[in-house]
Amino acid sequence: MESSSDQPVDAGVRFAPRLTEDSLPVTLPKDADKSAEAPSASPEETINFEPEDKPVCAGVLDLQLVPQLRELQIKNQQLQQVVQQKDAELLALQELSDAAIGLKAQDVETNKVIELAKKNRALGLALEREKQKTAGVSAELQKTKLIGTVPQAGSTDPQSVEAVCRGIVEQAAAAAETAQKDCASWKAKYEGALDRCNQQEFKANLYKAERDKLTRALAKEVGEEIPISRVVDGGGDWRGRAQQITLLKAKINDLQQAQGMPTSTTSMKFDSEHRRALETMKGDRQKEVEKLKAEAVASASTHQALMQKLDKVTARKSILEQEVKSLRDKLSVLLDKSSTDDRLITTLQNELQNLQRVSKSAKHDADIDTMLQQMESLKRKYAEQVEQVSRQEQVIAAMQAMSPRPTDSR
Repeated sequence: MESSSDQPVDAGVRFAPRLTEDSLPVTLPKDADKSAEAPSASPEETINFEPEDKPVCAGVLDLQLVPQLRELQIKNQQLQQVVQQKDAELLALQELSDAAIGLKAQDVETNKVIELAKKNRALGLALEREKQKTAGVSAELQKTKLIGTVPQAGSTDPQSVEAVCRGIVEQAAAAAETAQKDCASWKAKYEGALDRCNQQEFKANLYKAERDKLTRALAKEVGEEIPISRVVDGGGDWRGRAQQITLLKAKINDLQQAQGMPTSTTSMKFDSEHRRALETMKGDRQKEVEKLKAEAVASASTHQALMQKLDKVTARKSILEQEVKSLRDKLSVLLDKSSTDDRLITTLQNELQNLQRVSKSAKHDADIDTMLQQMESLKRKYAEQVEQVSRQEQVIAAMQAMSPRPTDSR
C-alpha cells in the first residue's frame, strides 16, 4: 500500500486518435478455411464493431491462441501465394484481351474478346475476394496479437488499458487509410474509363457522320429507285449506271465493228479510258467501304468493352461508397467507445486516488488508536503503582503503630 501511494498517478490521461471521415470498412472473416470456398463474405462471417460487442480490453489471454496464431500465419502465406498466381493469370489474360481488341473486328474475334472480358471480370472479382480474405486473415492475426497483450482480469493499470485501446484504434485508422487509398485509385480508374468511353463515343459519332455522307453519295451514284441494300448484298455482279453505260457503249462499238459500220477511234479511246477509270474507282470504293465497315465493327466492340468496364467500375464505386458509409458508422462507434474508455480510465484513477487517500487516513487513524491504547495502558500502570504505594504506606503506618514506643530512662 505504501509503494503504490508513493507513485504519482496522472488523473488526466487521455488519448484522442486521429481518424478521418473518409475511411473504409475492414471485414474480418471468422472462418478462414471456409472463406476460400465462399464467393463472398456473408454478414454473419464479419466482425462488426457494434456498441453491444464486448470490449477487447475485457478479454483474458487464452493459451489456445498460440496454435491458432500459427495456423492463421500459414493460411495467410497460402492465400498470398494464391493471390500472386491470380495476379499472374490476370496479367496474362489482360495481355490476351488487349491483343484481341487490337485485331480486326470479326464476329469470331468479337466473341473471343467478349469471352476474355468475362474471364477477366471473373478473375478480377476472384482477386478482390482473395485480397479481402488476406486482409481479413491479417486483421485477425493483429487482433490475436492484441488479445495476447490484454491485461489479466481485475487489473486496474490505466496505462495498460490505454495502450490496448490505442492499439485497436490505430489499427482501425490504418485499415481506414488503406481503404481510402484504394477508393481513390478506383475513382481515378473510373474517371479514366469514363474519358476513354467519351472519346470512343466521339469517334463513333464521327464515323456515323462519315457513313451517312458515303451513303448519300452512294445513293446518288446508284439512283434513288434502287435500294442500297441490294447494291451491298447483291454480290460482285451488280453494275452502276456509269458502268452500265460504258458496257453498253462497248457493246455498240463491237456490234458496229461486226457489221462493218464506221466507228470513231477517239470515242473508243475515250470509252476505254473511262472504263478503266470506273474500274479503278470501283476497286477504291470497295476497299474504302470494307475498311469503314471493319472500323465500325471495331469501334462497336471497343465501345461495348468500355461500357462493360464502365458498368464494373460504377458497381465497384457504389460498393466502395457503401463500405465507406459503413466504416464511418463503425468509426463513430469506435470514437464513442474511446470516449467511454477515457471516462472509465478517469473514474478508475479517481477511485485509485481515493483509495490511496483512504489508506493514508486509515494508517493515521491506526497510529492514533495505538497511541491511545498505550496511554490507557500507562494510565492503568500509573493507577496500579499509586495504589501499590498507598498500600505500602498503610502497611508502614500499621507497623509503626504496632511497634512499642521507647521510654525515657532517667
